[in-house]
Amino acid sequence: MPSFTQRSRKLERIDFPQPQHLWDDALVFIRRVNRFLGGTRAVLWHFRRWSRSWKPGERIVVLDVGTGGGDIPHALAKWGRSAGFDLRIVALDRAAECVRAAKLGTGGVVDIVRGDAFRMPVREVDYVTASMLFHHLGDEDCLRLLRIFGSLARRGIVVNDLLRRRRAWLWARALSSVYGELAANDAPLSVLRGFSLPEAQSLADASGLTWLRLDEFFGHRFTLAGERP
Repeated sequence: MPSFTQRSRKLERIDFPQPQHLWDDALVFIRRVNRFLGGTRAVLWHFRRWSRSWKPGERIVVLDVGTGGGDIPHALAKWGRSAGFDLRIVALDRAAECVRAAKLGTGGVVDIVRGDAFRMPVREVDYVTASMLFHHLGDEDCLRLLRIFGSLARRGIVVNDLLRRRRAWLWARALSSVYGELAANDAPLSVLRGFSLPEAQSLADASGLTWLRLDEFFGHRFTLAGERP
């Protein structure tokens, strides 16, 4: 049994080039985890609250960073249409394999862009989101990226990621085993690279973005999220 006292520094295989079929299997797994185990729900929960103050017909621009298969921005776009909002969503990922999969998975309703989160191709948006991205980064890069988000977002931020817990690790081992070797290796490691609640709060505090709030969600998820005062 691994230790859960601190974040693992072992890198995931998905952070390095892999055959496309392994990426595709892993992204199917991630989409299903987001859909059924709280990741998508956590992001939408914040936008539903914030949308109460949006003006009719107002265009809202959202940047999703580290989009993976594009499933969360696609869900956000679908919700926006059903609620009658003019959402424009740009999804960013540095991996060509993710960009390819996201373009197929979002059906053209989200703009998919290949790029580096630390060299943003956009200057300003209304909201910045990132799901399952921060656990791939070291603590200093997490803090750096959170500050970049703060400089980009006119209105608000949602960072959605994994809590490092024994039960989450056991779930990841059990559920990922049928989705190929990449998912089977990386899913449990993702949990070990995740965060405790105090670690997540410390990250928010150190960023200087005092309006971010820590919330816990079903599926061993947390968000650091908020709108500017």
